Amino acid sequence: MANEYLIKKWRLWFKALDRKHAGQLTRADQRRDVDAYIKLTGLEGESRTDAITLINSYWDEFVFHGKSGPVTEEQFIEMTKDRFRAGEDTFMEVYRKAVIADVKMIDQGGKGYITEEEFTCTNKSMGLENEAWNKMYYNAFNPKNGKVPNVVISDAWVDFYFNEDSSTRDVVLDVFEKYPDL
Repeated sequence: MANEYLIKKWRLWFKALDRKHAGQLTRADQRRDVDAYIKLTGLEGESRTDAITLINSYWDEFVFHGKSGPVTEEQFIEMTKDRFRAGEDTFMEVYRKAVIADVKMIDQGGKGYITEEEFTCTNKSMGLENEAWNKMYYNAFNPKNGKVPNVVISDAWVDFYFNEDSSTRDVVLDVFEKYPDL
């Protein structure tokens, strides 16, 4: 059973995705994110196709949970709780694999790390355009020589989505709570 701390994090993530503050996420929101990412990165060919597939896959699996949409905040929370209750370990592994794939997509060129430019580009494609916040968010991962290993980011996102222990530091939560209009 997901505790209130975890549900708080899921609500924050929903609000981050709901950049129009409409109280629901639609397939149009999904298309906006996909189109913005492709435009901002300039991806072409197979890389473009792969990115579209990955982003759509994430939305289908973890935002809409297999439904056609739209999804309200309460529906999002309930569907996430249901999946969490049905098999936390299985759900976590599916999520971990998806996040690892998404982080690899962000890591253009397969270097094994994310640069600040790649990281910021991804956030901007989601409508999280505040420059100071993006810098703070990237720096929260303690980059070394302008690089954050992929595993550091993917582990932080799995922790954000599944860790119910409010006594441990959650990098993603700490930063998302500071975004100006969530």
